[in-house]
Amino acid sequence: MLRQLIADYRDQLAAKKEELRKLEEEIQRTNDEAEKIQSRIQEFESLQIQLEEQNNEE
Repeated sequence: MLRQLIADYRDQLAAKKEELRKLEEEIQRTNDEAEKIQSRIQEFESLQIQLEEQNNEE
């Protein structure tokens, strides 16, 4: 009886660890996407500054 209980808890623990692993992968993907978006924002801000400078020169 205790062996079965221990086995059940081990299975639950393994399932939770797998769930955590998947969540960590999703967090990493989300962080990567956020970094790409931040990079695009910086590119567009730089472009905006360049365009404003060109307009001011004219």
